[in-house]
Order: sequence, then structure tokens, then C-alpha cells
Amino acid sequence: MRQSFRIVDAEVLAGQQAVAPPALLDPAAVTFSLAQGRLTYRALLEVEQRPPTPWLGQGADPALAPFWQWWCALHEPGQFLPAGRVDLSDLLVLGHWGLVLDPASGLCLTGATLNWWDRQVPEYLAAILPPEWELRVSADGREFDCLLPPRVPEAPDRILLMHSPGSDGFGHWLLDHLPRLQLLELMGEPPDIPLALPRREAWLPPMLRAFGHDPDAVRLLPLAPAMRFRRAAMPSGTRQGFRVSGPVCRLAWRRLRAALLREKPAEQPADLPRGRRLFVSRRGLTGSFAEARSFANAERIEAIAAARGYTVIRPEGLSLPAQARCFAEARVVVGPDGSGLHNILYAHPGAALGVIAQPERVNLWHAAFCQELGHRIGFLLTSAGEPESRVVEEAAFHALLDELEAAAD
Repeated sequence: MRQSFRIVDAEVLAGQQAVAPPALLDPAAVTFSLAQGRLTYRALLEVEQRPPTPWLGQGADPALAPFWQWWCALHEPGQFLPAGRVDLSDLLVLGHWGLVLDPASGLCLTGATLNWWDRQVPEYLAAILPPEWELRVSADGREFDCLLPPRVPEAPDRILLMHSPGSDGFGHWLLDHLPRLQLLELMGEPPDIPLALPRREAWLPPMLRAFGHDPDAVRLLPLAPAMRFRRAAMPSGTRQGFRVSGPVCRLAWRRLRAALLREKPAEQPADLPRGRRLFVSRRGLTGSFAEARSFANAERIEAIAAARGYTVIRPEGLSLPAQARCFAEARVVVGPDGSGLHNILYAHPGAALGVIAQPERVNLWHAAFCQELGHRIGFLLTSAGEPESRVVEEAAFHALLDELEAAAD
């Protein structure tokens, strides 16, 4: 049977229906129910209101001013849903990122509550749905229709879902999913209800152990292409845009740090690149993301840092416990934009992070880590252009290092 779906933001839809509109600083009042009660959300934590910490050197480059203004706007008082729990009943969930469909009402539900953004939906559907579903997406990307199979596999009666965008990426696990593991504890579910993940990545077991989950007991549910859930629960998303839910994210990142520092690395201590000042290198990485963030004089910039006493480190070649030990000793961390810089979460409060970014991509996730964990941050933009032609100005790089070192000393 061909079924049409309208892609909607769950929070926006709740507001339009005037169903308990979101309210700041009062989690008991923040709740909504959609699709005739088949999806419900209830807040578990309050929203923190804290002004953003000024960036280092933000006045040195006028091109950074719009990004700083954007960052400040994200932290103005307004409607920001607290972290909470989401309950599903008799809904379809599609694929490893867990897109939620309600055939009864013809809704495809997205939004920060579900850690989903509507603009991701058409491309995701095209990637996961088999040809026999005959997907058709409207020109504006707001609606689609497809042939639903007469029978869709049904999931176990009760389960805890962790499926959402980024569940297969290391950086997004740190940003999006670790806080949701922390949130699971606040949900108060019985320990016999299984935790379900779409896949088991090589770096995942230490993260699961940090939150009391046995990696071998986690149930794998790829949901390919779809599965019907009679009853399931999931922790809500813990961010909106580049702003994160302060209490739960901060608790999760600190908990991971403590757990990894207790684990013994597979590497020998003498083999670990350590120092109070670290340069995170991306040289040698391949793929489209690595190429997009590269610049022509990367080798020269790395050499400048080394000459100033920075230890060059490539985190991707180290185990997670080893990465935690290396970065726990660091007071200054600098390098090109990438998930390797997220290791600043292992540093003691008061460290400084320097991010080399492209003018078209200033990644404010790094600012979110630093804001929550008590670190300072500074951005340095490359010149514009294609990766093979853009460069980092050497004098500006020296100036950034001066500011980072002064802030962390």
C-alpha cells in the first residue's frame, strides 16, 4: 500500500497543537504527546542559562565576528527543551539512524527531541530504502510517499533505543550519544530491559563500560529497512543546533574521562606521545572529510608547533584509554578542525584549545565542549579557496599559540 508522510518537527508540531508548550527551568511542565499518544516526551532535567565564555583572539579576525554573534544568540534565553525521555508505541522506526514514522497519522517525526533534523530525511531515505519501496520525495523535501510492505518485522516488546543520526561516527558518539547514556540512568528503567544499538563499532566497548553496560549484552538492531515497535523508550536528544544540554553533557564527559583513566591502555607508557602542549595532526588521513579540512601548508604549521615545544599526536592510532592519558596531561591543544580535538574533554579544567578552521566551516562543537568543561578556545581561519590553495598565515598561528599558552598558564 502506498503511504504518504509529512516531515514535521515534533516540538514545532506540539507548539502548534498547544500541547503543554515548552517552558524553561521547569521540567515538570515540559511534556508533550503526539500522534494520538504514540509518541510522548517528558523532561528530566532543567535547562541551564549561562553566558558564553569569550573566545581567545576573537577580535583579531573580523571574519570570526558573525560566528561569535551566532554563538551568543544560541545562549540567549528562549525555548530550549530540556533533556528527557521519549516513549514510542506502535510506530515504525527506519534504519540504523532510527527515523520515526507514524503510518496512522502520516507523520515522519523529526526535531531535537529525537536528535533528527528534517533536512536529513530525504537523503537518508534514499540511502536506506530498497527499490521495492518506490520512494518519491516532493520537490520541497517536506513530504514523501512510498510502498509500505504488508508485513514489517516487529521488535521485542520492551527495549531501549539508541538509534539516531551519528550513531556510527566516533565524534558524534562523544557529542550526541554519551550524554544519552547518562540520561538513561535518569529514566529509571529496570535493568532487565535490553539496550539496542544499530551496530558495534570497535571504539564503542570502553564507552559502554564507562556507563555500566556490558558490551556483549547490548542487542544489535540494524532496523534495516524498518521495524515496528509496540513499546520502546529512548533518551531524548541533548542538543539543539550547537548548543548542548549543560548538566547531562557535562556529567557524561566527566564520567567518560574518569572511567578511561582507570583503564589500562594496550600501549606501553613509553610509547605514548605526551606533553603539556599537544598539536593534533590530521596529516595522513584520507577520505572526503579529511580532504575538505586540509590546507596547503599543513606540514609547515605542524613544524612550527613542534619547534615551539608541542608534541605532535595522531589520536586515531591510539586506544581510547591511551588518548585519555595523553590529553589529561595537556594544558594547550591545537590543530585542524576534526574529532581529534574533542579529546580536550580529558584535560583538567582551564586548558586552552586552538582550532584551525576553514572560513566556510567554523565548527562550534569545539566551543560547546570548552564551554561545558571550563576550557578556553580560540579559532584561526585559513585563507579561502580550495584545499590545495588555502593556507594558514604563520604570523597569525604564532599569535594564536601565544594567546593559548597565556590563557592556560
